[in-house]
Amino acid sequence: VRGCSAETTSLPTAMPLSMKRARESEYASCCVLPTHWVELPLLQRTQINHDTQLLDFGLPEGASTLQLPTCACILLQAPAAEHGGENAVRPYTPVSREDLPGRFQLMIKVYQEWGDQRYPHSYRPAGAVSNFLANLSLGGCAQFKHIGANLKISYPFVGVRTITMIAVGAGIAPMIQALHKLLETKDDDTHVVLLYGNRTVPDILMRDRLELWASHPRFRFIPVVGSRWNTNVRVNMQAPKLPEGFEELSNPRLIHLSKELQEQLWGCTSNEERMVVQEAHLERHAEELRSLEPVAELGWVNQHVIKTVSYTHLTLPTKRIV
Repeated sequence: VRGCSAETTSLPTAMPLSMKRARESEYASCCVLPTHWVELPLLQRTQINHDTQLLDFGLPEGASTLQLPTCACILLQAPAAEHGGENAVRPYTPVSREDLPGRFQLMIKVYQEWGDQRYPHSYRPAGAVSNFLANLSLGGCAQFKHIGANLKISYPFVGVRTITMIAVGAGIAPMIQALHKLLETKDDDTHVVLLYGNRTVPDILMRDRLELWASHPRFRFIPVVGSRWNTNVRVNMQAPKLPEGFEELSNPRLIHLSKELQEQLWGCTSNEERMVVQEAHLERHAEELRSLEPVAELGWVNQHVIKTVSYTHLTLPTKRIV
């Protein structure tokens, strides 16, 4: 790879048996990244929202596509970036297809320092690797490898008819990787429900892609927006407001029902009472809720829609891949 100092690897199409065995010890899968560190250049940076970037990295010399299995991740090492001065290593799941020519894409959420160091229980230092990447210049290099422990459940998911995905924030990346295969593979008949939680509407990552996929007959995308009940209500001691931009995500009738439930929950004095109120509200409106599209839900009443989806969509054998 031009501009990088690490050893590169070419991938001949035909190899003697001895070379194949050597390659098996050097590569954990069909992925072109070896089990030792290689430096790859940053080709492009795209700002997604206020704290998240899409980074395009090049491939090892001689490789045309990443060929990373679904579901699997890769390791990224930032030299001397750990807070104690050591090398920092983190796993990342590319959000690009495994056959994207000449590059792969990582979605990086940049974590800033949070809290006060005088109170260790509530203090979080800045993200070591995310800030290294945020400051990496175009053409600069990061170190990558792919090892056996990075392999998870492999696609295709044999015998599975319905998959439920639950993700929060940047944790959407492994779901995006799987959805590329599940929704874009011809003859795949798997049904998928994605519950995706974020604090605010602008925090919803890859929203354009997810809403495009939402038109697929086998995919249901349900964004869940808002803080937890205890954080948003009990600490602030005021009724939570509808998140800005929430109207864009959901059917107006569903928003009305969510507000109706929210008003009822505001009068509850215990978690047990809130559960009873939610169950009663669900029973009254279950049939209507099943027919409403698009669906989004407020974070502090999210069990309402989750249970509805469960009744409607999760009656087939399922596999949890988060």
